[in-house]
Amino acid sequence: MGKTVSMATADPAHPSVTVIVPAYNAATTIARALASVAAQGRGDMEVIVVDDSSVDGTADIVRAFSDLKVRLLRTEARSGAAAARNLGIRHARGHYVAFLDADDAWLPGKLDRQLATFESDPDLVFVSCDSELVDETGRMCGKVDPNRRRAVGHEGWKTLLKHSCVATPSVVVRRQALLDVGGFDPDLPVGEDQDLWIRLAGRGPIGHLDETLVRVHDQPDGLTGLARGGGAVPILSVVHRNLRRYADRLERADRRAVLAERYTNIGRNQYVNGHPFHGLRLLCGAIAQGAAPWQTFRYLMTASPPARFAKRLLRGESTAAWPLVSMSDGMPPLLMVIVDTEEEFDWTQPFSKYNTSVESIALQPLAQEIHDRYGIVPTYVLDYPVANDDDAAAVIAGFLADGRCEIGSHLQPWVNPPYVEVESAHHSYPGNLPFALEYGKLHALTDRIQQRFGRRPRIYKAGRYGLGPSTMRILRSLGYDTDVSVVPHTSFRWKGGPDFRGLPDRPFWFGGERDLLEVPLTRGFCGLLWRWGYAIFPVIGSRLGETLRLPGLFAALKLLDRITLTPEGVTLDEQIRLVRAMVGRGHKVFCYTYHSSTLLPGATGYVKTEEDQRRFLERMDGFFAFFLNQLGGKAVSVAAFREQVAPADIPFDRSRSKSTE
Repeated sequence: MGKTVSMATADPAHPSVTVIVPAYNAATTIARALASVAAQGRGDMEVIVVDDSSVDGTADIVRAFSDLKVRLLRTEARSGAAAARNLGIRHARGHYVAFLDADDAWLPGKLDRQLATFESDPDLVFVSCDSELVDETGRMCGKVDPNRRRAVGHEGWKTLLKHSCVATPSVVVRRQALLDVGGFDPDLPVGEDQDLWIRLAGRGPIGHLDETLVRVHDQPDGLTGLARGGGAVPILSVVHRNLRRYADRLERADRRAVLAERYTNIGRNQYVNGHPFHGLRLLCGAIAQGAAPWQTFRYLMTASPPARFAKRLLRGESTAAWPLVSMSDGMPPLLMVIVDTEEEFDWTQPFSKYNTSVESIALQPLAQEIHDRYGIVPTYVLDYPVANDDDAAAVIAGFLADGRCEIGSHLQPWVNPPYVEVESAHHSYPGNLPFALEYGKLHALTDRIQQRFGRRPRIYKAGRYGLGPSTMRILRSLGYDTDVSVVPHTSFRWKGGPDFRGLPDRPFWFGGERDLLEVPLTRGFCGLLWRWGYAIFPVIGSRLGETLRLPGLFAALKLLDRITLTPEGVTLDEQIRLVRAMVGRGHKVFCYTYHSSTLLPGATGYVKTEEDQRRFLERMDGFFAFFLNQLGGKAVSVAAFREQVAPADIPFDRSRSKSTE
């Protein structure tokens, strides 16, 4: 860990309790956390915020809480949550230490109730309480681990060996006990908190309040449906090391019971989250340790991929967790046009920061003339080579000056400074980059666009649709209010990208205040089996299905066809068929998209010759004529649509606020 620099001091003389808040790039959530601390209303506490080398203004927000007795510490290099908490422990003056993560919150009265519990039993080492989970949409999901036995008393350490049932923000612990056991183990990749609770519980009795006093905000994946549970496996190393630590205090039956419980829970997690063989091995290990074989066998059958597929067919697709934008019945179908405005790139070649040719931008007036004729105001989402090139920027600036277009940003990491990552397919998805690097790249792009065009972009499209765990938090911190990256009914997981299956194919709100708008690309299903496309297409569209050419076979038989609203590789008839089908199902908003480079013959596989270019423009013209004239639709810009559906029109309980990550 780097040298520590004290940035502010406001120390109480004799605090009863020290609140420790580790924070890394928490500008969008730290205010909520500190406000919940202030709401405890105690004058005998101090707050230590350890800023773990944030780059997003976390420290400025902390300083604004002048009414709290806050000490702000900062590390010179990122050290991780465990080391940051240990730093806070070393600086703590309180008799008790309470932990709170920067993206979570306490309910009023939490500290009062827990400190009163310590006073009633002076032997207690730490006291926890119940926590409730708030999901990615701000919806309350009930208690964290509601069905597990609570760890209490002198034997609480045995329960903690079996279950990870103590949330870090729920704990208040005697500071001396923390010092005696050495605090958190910063060398553990995950589970350092559970390891500490086990070691503390081994020293004496622990208490638990059956009251929900903490809100834990679940934010691992933002808008993506990436598989979770990969971090569950290292927990086994924590369990095994503590089994060795307490070997002389455990009977053989106790050890077997611990392993049976852990192997069962982690094995099930792995089995349903993309690691079936590893999960099966752990479940077999659970049986060997005494877990009920019949129950495990029944679980394997009911949770198997065929069984889950059947359940999805019967249950239907649900996107209820994401609040859809409200649209009136009398509103005509709306059309938005988004142009991925970027350099020419040969997708068969390696990613390189030197591929910055933007010759195709000079040809954009060919399509813009069609937009103008139909009164369409497209959104050009610009990547760095376009914004940085004088001639290319001049073309877009000409459209913008006349009010004929809008602009947004389009982050292609490999051609966007700072250039520090290894160029690879994995890093071509901006959401796969570390927070600081993704933030730095989008910050550089945003500033360059503002410098070039005199206005700050508020609409974002991730390169390669690569949203990631930190993207939403970064967007909010940089002033964006709309994202257009989601590709419904599609997973890029096998390529290393995000999984959007399960997200709505209509505009919806996301973020802690439900004030960030998502306008998904229009992609939907046609054919006799369209109603079950969400369940069938992941099978026929898998790598094996593609090898067997199943999507083409299903489309040819008119059983199921997944169509994207674009003139690139999609015929005019297919585009019209998709829109007619989706309008019939109640869809009101359509997002039409293409790449700027497609207009340059030979730059993409969609337009190889000037004749291809002519046909491409004809398809565009034909679709606009259909949508606006025959269908009776209306063109609207992304920004205008955002203004029409302001989030203030959506009822929202601020007590259910969540992180925007």
